[in-house]
Amino acid sequence: MNEQPNQPKKVIYLSVGWFLLVVGLIMTPLPWPFGFGVPLAILGLVMLLTHSFWVRRRFVHLSIRYPRLFGRVKIFLRRSLPALRRRFGLKKEGKPSRHDGP
Repeated sequence: MNEQPNQPKKVIYLSVGWFLLVVGLIMTPLPWPFGFGVPLAILGLVMLLTHSFWVRRRFVHLSIRYPRLFGRVKIFLRRSLPALRRRFGLKKEGKPSRHDGP
C-alpha cells in the first residue's frame, strides 16, 4: 500500500523540483547571461508533475480555469515530457495516492 522504500527519493525529487521552479521564476526576468530561468522552471514543473498528485491536480484545475495560458504549457509539456524524463531519469509513477499532499 504505502511504498516506504521510495519515500526518501520522492522527497528529494519534490524538494529539487520546488527549488528549480522557484529559482527559475526568480531568474526569468534577468538579462541574458542569467536569464535562463524558463528552462529551470519547466524542469522543476516536470519533476513536480511527475512525483506529486497534488501538483498535478492543481495544474489540471488551473489549466481548466486559464486555458489560454496553461494550454500552451500543456502542449509544450506533452512534447518535451518524454524527452525530459529520459534525460533526467524521471520515471512515470503508477496511480498516485490520495495522501500525496502539499
